[in-house]
Amino acid sequence: MGTSYRSALSWDIETTTVELAPSVIEAFGFYHADTERILGNPKGHVIIDDGRRYLARVPGKFDVIVVDPPPPPEAAGSSLLYSDEFYELAKQRLNPGGIRHAWPPPGGDLVSIKAVLRSISDSFPHKGGIHITQDSAEKPPSQPTFVILAIGYGDAPQTSGIGPGLHVPTLI
Repeated sequence: MGTSYRSALSWDIETTTVELAPSVIEAFGFYHADTERILGNPKGHVIIDDGRRYLARVPGKFDVIVVDPPPPPEAAGSSLLYSDEFYELAKQRLNPGGIRHAWPPPGGDLVSIKAVLRSISDSFPHKGGIHITQDSAEKPPSQPTFVILAIGYGDAPQTSGIGPGLHVPTLI
């Protein structure tokens, strides 16, 4: 919970975040000065639960599923959100052309990163990656970040259609 949840709400769309640890929500204000506004947003919904179980039992489908677990990908608990089984579940819960967004945190070993990419490749017909490096004059160059977008089924979505009206769950 944090940047992904705040970013989704900035689009003024219905957004659900599922957080396993209640302490993460309690610490939200430590990292974000606008905590009261974000947590009070009527389009935002914070659920304390296991993201996999929540996704398996919640009715309906989603336009976007964002998974933003803590590093490293091979950590207990986090690794389950990168598994073939979870990707298949996520694919079933996406609307046609829905997006499964992954942000594998830097620092994972090469074997784990390859396993994540293989699971995505095996589960989604359309996928792509974006390589991002966030550098500025105020801080030293950061580690490169990879954002992976995978399309559930059907045609790849038109990016111009992404915006108001989407329901974005953020599984953390």
